[in-house]
Amino acid sequence: SQPCPFPCTSITQDGDGNVWVGGVAFQDNQIRLIKVDPDTMQTIGMITKTDIPEIGNSWGLATDVEGYLWAVEMGTRAFKIDRTDYSYQFFQNTTSMYTYSDMTGFGLKNVLPQ
Repeated sequence: SQPCPFPCTSITQDGDGNVWVGGVAFQDNQIRLIKVDPDTMQTIGMITKTDIPEIGNSWGLATDVEGYLWAVEMGTRAFKIDRTDYSYQFFQNTTSMYTYSDMTGFGLKNVLPQ
């Protein structure tokens, strides 16, 4: 079965090997980000609107070298999220942000030999 119950537009892998997916959550769907075990493709965690009331649809996801998950909306907001307790910092920009890519460089560092 597909681990993402909505159209997924973003994906990243964290330092523990888990995969995070996000996308366009429909009005009645409160799930915002899903944590997936890459070996079984089973959902092992999720961030919902209850965890982060301000978060909307995630168009870009990335993990940084400190282990934080970054969720970027297609508007002017970004969220730096602690992957263990879902505490977060919220950043507001004056212009639109847009990314699908590894904006922190951590993903590229993970796949290239040191």
